[in-house]
Amino acid sequence: MVSALVEAIAVLAVVVIAVIAGTILFKTSSNTTTSIPVNPGYSTSATTLRTSLSTVTTSIRQTTYRYTFVMKEYSITPKNISAHTGDMIIMNVINNGTQVHNLCILEVYSCVGPINPGSNATLVFNALGARNYTYYSSYGQDAYLGIRGQIVVT
Repeated sequence: MVSALVEAIAVLAVVVIAVIAGTILFKTSSNTTTSIPVNPGYSTSATTLRTSLSTVTTSIRQTTYRYTFVMKEYSITPKNISAHTGDMIIMNVINNGTQVHNLCILEVYSCVGPINPGSNATLVFNALGARNYTYYSSYGQDAYLGIRGQIVVT
């Protein structure tokens, strides 16, 4: 019981010393505390924040597009589609071929499949940046033989 009390007093003493040392370290030579700005250069008024959020919200398009892709040996339609940054693309993929395929988007490491002949699958893609994205089937030589296309995001 006594050792627990001594241990608690020792811990309390360490905390008090740490607080005092911290206070001394943050004092300047003129005995005033140093202030650290929270957001230097930024206004924190509610009006400014509301205006900033409104500007951001209206400048990003968030449209959803649904496309149906039909693949078979060795083609896919459509070959190219376009979107804007921030758009969501829902890709419904139908396999009208006689072999198993899949659909991948190279730049975002996303795939759906295997898609058996006569079956379909869905891949959702968010256009996060302006660039060209390649979609293709990664089975065998599918992409080389024609099951590939591009999403052009501006």
